[in-house]
Order: sequence, then structure tokens, then C-alpha cells
Amino acid sequence: YLSDTPSPVNADSVVIEWNVTNGVPNPLSYRQVLRIGMPVYDHPIKQIAFHDGLLYIAHGDGSVQSSTVGGGQANDGLGKILRINPLQSGSNPYSVPSTNPFVGNPSFLDEIYALGFNNP
Repeated sequence: YLSDTPSPVNADSVVIEWNVTNGVPNPLSYRQVLRIGMPVYDHPIKQIAFHDGLLYIAHGDGSVQSSTVGGGQANDGLGKILRINPLQSGSNPYSVPSTNPFVGNPSFLDEIYALGFNNP
């Protein structure tokens, strides 16, 4: 769970996986990959895309409130491009590529690929 704000609203940005057979999703295959808490429901996940087997997640800053307190610079998932390997890794719902620029930096989440966005 990324961006667990002190007073989150009753809505989060969520990346979910379903298995599909012949174009029909299997509702029993629901798997939550990633959840990002938001201070208000505005500027959520705007786009996801795969490149070289990795999933890129463009997440907005969560509204004016987030812009004024962090502007995509805080240690959370807001106002960022995140990059993960969405395949389950042991008990973890995903893994983080070791080549992400902030891996091992305690000031930022390992999932962060780029930061400082308002509403990417």
C-alpha cells in the first residue's frame, strides 16, 4: 500500500489483474497488484503501459491538496511514474526492478521511476 495518507478518502487507485480466456475475464482470478491511497479522489492513475515486461503506472498527485504539500516530491506514490514487475514474487504481489533509479534510497519508494508530476 503506497501513499497511506493520515486521512485518506474512501477511494484508492488500484491496479488489478484478471486472467482472460477467449476474451472473457474470469472474475474468480481477481488479484490486486498495487493500491495507492489518496487524500481526495482527484488525479488518480491516468495511464498504465507495459514496456520490456515491466509495468509503468502514471499516477497524479491526488489534487490541489497534494500539490501544495508535496508536488509529487514526497515519499509516496502521488505525482509519480512507478515501474514494477507485476508478476507475483513469493508473497509479494509484485517486484521492483533493481534498475529503478531510487532503489535503496530511504528518501523515496523503490517503485518510483520518475517524480514531480501533477497529473501525468
